[in-house]
Amino acid sequence: MTDSRQRNALGVDHDALAEGFGPDDIEIDDNTDTVLFDGDTGSLPLIGRKALVLLMKRTHVTSVTHPREWQAVLDHIDGIRSRLNDMFLELVIDRANEVAYKRQAGQDLGSTFSTLLANRAYVRDEVALLLHLRDVHHRAMREAEEAAYVERTDLIESLRYVRPADTRDHVRADKAAERAIDRLTEDRFLLRTDDPDRLRISPVIKTLLTVERLQAFTDAMQTADPSDPNDGGAETEEDE
Repeated sequence: MTDSRQRNALGVDHDALAEGFGPDDIEIDDNTDTVLFDGDTGSLPLIGRKALVLLMKRTHVTSVTHPREWQAVLDHIDGIRSRLNDMFLELVIDRANEVAYKRQAGQDLGSTFSTLLANRAYVRDEVALLLHLRDVHHRAMREAEEAAYVERTDLIESLRYVRPADTRDHVRADKAAERAIDRLTEDRFLLRTDDPDRLRISPVIKTLLTVERLQAFTDAMQTADPSDPNDGGAETEEDE
């Protein structure tokens, strides 16, 4: 490398990047508030931007899954909230359960804005699991347990009780139950542990399943057509 190569405000050698050095090879202080790239007009430090990006990519950020980003949301709450507001989104923070998430702005005013959010549908097995998980988590917290855990086999067994009485292909139904568990794991309502059969229930289950949404899910299950696996589902606001 020669001294004539241009570097940005962080000292990143652009020619070095061209030679194959990726972002993982560059160490940047998360708390830096200098210009991160040419033409950068942002005001959040790097860790604040990482937290904002995570909030945009995920349905929520928790202290359990992303402790550094959770702390960054608290440290840079005004800047992150302002940037979300620019996109007609609101920042919601549940400090008791240490969960942060975004939602459509102006709902209480009946306002309609362009949005980055869309309604994601949950099928019957997923709704049944969400209701079951919230109940298990509630009991664990009531008994002052540090965290709530479930076994995959127990979750599959719990879904067998909501199947139509005339279900014949239980192997296929069990596979659908496995897919429901996997989806809730992808959505981080369930967190993986060292034991692949043992899952931790995220505290976000209490925050995102509000009383109103819980009632809507319960109503959907009660009025569902038992012969239709997609009936009994419900919608929740998610990232598009």
